[in-house]
Amino acid sequence: DQGVFIGGREREAIVVDSDCCEIKELYRKAKRSAYVSKSVKETSIINSVAFTVNNAISIECNQPQIERFLAKLGVGDDGEVGLENFIRIRIGICRHYALANGILLEMFRRDGYIPGKVSIDRGDDGKNAHVWCRYSSREIFILDGSVGYSGRLRDSIGNDHWDYRRENER
Repeated sequence: DQGVFIGGREREAIVVDSDCCEIKELYRKAKRSAYVSKSVKETSIINSVAFTVNNAISIECNQPQIERFLAKLGVGDDGEVGLENFIRIRIGICRHYALANGILLEMFRRDGYIPGKVSIDRGDDGKNAHVWCRYSSREIFILDGSVGYSGRLRDSIGNDHWDYRRENER
């Protein structure tokens, strides 16, 4: 929250701010759907965040669309642009999904609903680069809306999407 995400190469610098209306609205939706039997549990929050973000951003988006949108806004390489701009028009790729998941989990953490640590992880397999959200508590969860994966790290091993493990976990 209140930070700027820059990529591995020059592109937009995404500003994340929980005070923005679009992010507050996403949080409100995630909170509403996280309640199960009048209580909120860690796994229901994780599932709710993933569901809310996946419904807020179009999975049909690609990098050229992002570049056209940034050009419309007049944002060049390393130019700052708020995450809310992508949420407002429902476009994004892995980095936008990861940041939206991350800020919502941070807001739940800030408000005392969950105790874990939230991070935005990235990887590069030599051909492709990728970004996802990681939540660590008693277990490690991965939220990767751009490929449709949300679940435990241990359940992701061997999937067709990405190896989410950190170097020390391999």
